[in-house]
Amino acid sequence: MDPLSLFIMLYITFEHENKGERIHMASFAAYENDSGQNIKSNRLTQFLKEFNLGTILNRSRIRKTQGHSTKDILFDLLILPFMGKNLYHDIINNPESPYGKDAIYEFLKCEKFNWRNLLLLISVKVVSFIDTLSSRDKVLVLDDSTLSRSRSKKVELLARVFDYSDEKYLRGYRFLSLCWSDGTSLLPLDFALLSSRKHRNRYQDIKKNVDKRSCGYKRRQEALSKSTDLVEPMVNRLLSRGINAKHLLMDSGYAWPKLINKLRKHIHVICMARKTCKIHYYYHGRWRSVNDVYRLVKKRPGRARILSNALVTLKGGE
Repeated sequence: MDPLSLFIMLYITFEHENKGERIHMASFAAYENDSGQNIKSNRLTQFLKEFNLGTILNRSRIRKTQGHSTKDILFDLLILPFMGKNLYHDIINNPESPYGKDAIYEFLKCEKFNWRNLLLLISVKVVSFIDTLSSRDKVLVLDDSTLSRSRSKKVELLARVFDYSDEKYLRGYRFLSLCWSDGTSLLPLDFALLSSRKHRNRYQDIKKNVDKRSCGYKRRQEALSKSTDLVEPMVNRLLSRGINAKHLLMDSGYAWPKLINKLRKHIHVICMARKTCKIHYYYHGRWRSVNDVYRLVKKRPGRARILSNALVTLKGGE
């Protein structure tokens, strides 16, 4: 499931804890209706008005000059999981569906649509709503995972990527996501789908007919970038939109001094230090590895929550 659909799912689940209400809300797309029009519940209408989805879609350049409304198509696609239905069987291959196959495919593959901006605009509204419900410190969470496409062959920018969890190579993509959390809720705000920078590891390249001025082409170029080069722009993009967060949490895979120094211009960083001889920290008059620093610090006896601490200096930074 893509982050946008997950985002809508989180909001609907938060608002309607009763299972019957979720089923009622998911039943807005009534393909059994002879008129072919969608029946939208009062809850969904309230959601559309509160978040001004039509305006957000227009600001994200998600618009059509003819045919069905982009708002109707988008919500019919996002609501499918709640209906327990399948995109192919219940929309594309359904004779009672108000949309044809071409309309759905053209909507999904249009490179001019700015999906990132759509997700950010909705995120700001939802986060500002949830932010008022808790007095806890808010944080951003950076996560890097893999998206397996083992049966795919001709998917654009499909690559051979390494899965650090299973410690093996697989056919698919790397998925870099940035989420917001208050300790109870976890909301995805931004993401990047990454291929491989090495041409020999890519099964497919960028299609030649993609408009190089479009948002889609920029995302394809982004997929060929280093993941560490994308973290600071992603964080800065969220904070500049008014997202409230005190710290950025990330794993040791991104604990590079150069990246941390860049991020410290925007937000405090919490991460696990990398155990490698390539990274050194200035401590007690010398540059030392993390293992050397650990051996020098004085540990607290017993089962203390904080075993020890040390104030070090990064190269080129604090």
